[in-house]
Formats: sequence, C-alpha cells, structure tokens
Amino acid sequence: MKYKFFNNSEDTWLAMFEAIKGATESIYWESYIFSNDTSHYLNFFKLLRDKASVGVHVVIVLDGFGSLWFSMNEELLSELKRHGVEVLFWNDWFHRIHKKILIIDEEVAFLGGVNIAHSFKKWQDLHIKISGKKIVKSIVRSFANSYYYGGGRDGRLVSLKRGWKTMKAEIWLLDHFPNAGKFLLKRYYTEKISLATERVTIVTPYFAPKKWLTDLLKKTVERGVEVEVLIPRSGDLRVARISNNIFASHLSQYGIKFYLMNHMNHAKALVVDNRVGLLGSNNIDSQSFDFNIEASLSFEKEEMVNDLRRIVDGWKKDSVLFENGKHNHKWYYRPLEIIFSFIAQIIG
Repeated sequence: MKYKFFNNSEDTWLAMFEAIKGATESIYWESYIFSNDTSHYLNFFKLLRDKASVGVHVVIVLDGFGSLWFSMNEELLSELKRHGVEVLFWNDWFHRIHKKILIIDEEVAFLGGVNIAHSFKKWQDLHIKISGKKIVKSIVRSFANSYYYGGGRDGRLVSLKRGWKTMKAEIWLLDHFPNAGKFLLKRYYTEKISLATERVTIVTPYFAPKKWLTDLLKKTVERGVEVEVLIPRSGDLRVARISNNIFASHLSQYGIKFYLMNHMNHAKALVVDNRVGLLGSNNIDSQSFDFNIEASLSFEKEEMVNDLRRIVDGWKKDSVLFENGKHNHKWYYRPLEIIFSFIAQIIG
C-alpha cells in the first residue's frame, strides 16, 4: 500500500490531473462542488471528455445543490455526454452528497475535503492519494452506492456496491450514508475520543457540535486529556465564523483549547493520542453527522498517523490560541452566545 497526503487544494488538483491523464480503464469522480473555472490552467472537463473519447469509462456523481451551476449548464453537459461521460446529479434535499472521491482504474483513489473551484485554489485542505487492493475496493464500493442511489443503472458498477460492510482494520473507510440508515460518525467519534489518554485534536472549518459531542469533549478534559480544536480565524462563511466563535467562547470555559488558523483551512481531521487518524469530508456539525453522505478514512498505521500529526502541528504553529472574550468584538456575539449555548444543551 502506498499513500501521499496533500495539505492544500492546488497540490491536490495537480496530482489528480496527472492521475487522470494516466487512466486507461476507468475514472470515477464524486464531489460536492465541481466547477469549470479552473479550465484556463487545469481543464478537468476537457481531459475527462478526451479520456471518454478513447474508451475510458468516465462516471461523475455530483451534488445537485453544491454543483448547481453545472446542472444548469446544458451546453457543457451535452458535450460531455456526447463524448461518453456519464454525469449524475444527487437531488435529495434532505441528504447531500458531500464526499470528495476520485478513483482511477479501480487501483488508485483520492479522498478528503478538496472541492474543485478557482476560489478554493489557495485554501489549506486535506486530501490523500492511496493505493492498495482492499482499501481502494472499499472506496469503489462507496462510489458505487452513491452512483446507485443517484439513479445510476450501469450493471457492472451497480454490482460493485454489494457486500457493503464496515470492516475495521489498520486502514478502513468510514462510509456514512444517512439516507440508507448507515450512521457511523457519531459511533466512531464517541469510541475513539472515549479511549483517548493524552490528546485529542480536531481540525474543522465549521464547528457547531451537537450536545452529545460537547458533553464528550468536556468529559474528556475532565479525565485529564488535552482537547484542542483548530478552526479558521476568518472562514469563508460569515455564519460559520460566528458559530465557531460562539462555540469556542462557550467550550473554552471547560478547558478545551481552540486555535485560530491564520489562513482559510477547509480540512477535516481527527487525531487521537498519535495513535488514530481520520481525514475525510465530514465537518463537526449536524449536517454532516445527521444528513450528509460522507466518506472519511480511518487509520492506525503509525507512519500515517505521524504524517497527519506533522501537518496538523504545522497548522497549529501558524495559529493563535483563542482567548475567551478577546475575539468577541461584535455587540451581538454575547446574546448569540447565550442562544447557541442554550441550543447546545437541548439538542441531543
């Protein structure tokens, strides 16, 4: 098994582009946001069209909301389909496709938090390129389920979704499908954080945890375990900045440390005791835990965990420790903090 971590969008795109260029049999791509405004330097759509033209099986599954512009671009869709690219849009309003998966020839896979749009080019993020028969097979199975539930009918691809099992190993896929009653994130976070003995590190752009997680983090601190959360100082969404600030204000009172990253960081990660690592597509909010279709990679391979820890610690060094009250300059933060704190206590 081989792997490589990427800690920003642009490097991930370049690696994905090169991998697609080398595809000889199949390209499966699943994403929340997929835009063509990178085409002046990385024209993914032309490359996918050209690959399909020479017989490579190209299938794209996109979220209908996240990639709304794409679903309305009839000219681009017609061109892709004319050259043999199959494009599906997931349009279940209660359950969004939030996974970011690319699979080449069913042998190499990319997975993480990186979307495709020019505005994300300089973002810090987290993605992995990985090969290995068992883990790639699991990722293919995850894609096949999204394809099937999204309306795909290719017989062979649909058949790959069979045997959908959660197989815990040194490296395994956390496949979260609420639309099919497959809720894995809460159980995973509860299990791994409860076993922590030294340190729990969470990286997320959007931090709005439910009561069960806030209670768990508080209890973890009470056990003498250090709990740290890395969030962007200035995120891409105003409501997320307010939410992050308010929850940091509330939970820092219990000894949880919050670090404000100086750059826009879209990564989603969990590291426990330098023993367990997780990276993928899920944020720390109700949308990811209760509604979104997510995919994250869990691993206990020492080398991988150490590599992830080095990336996270690098971001931490370039961060500022949140000091309760110091960063609350807006008059409306205090009443919102009271409201959010109240909601955190009543939402299960």
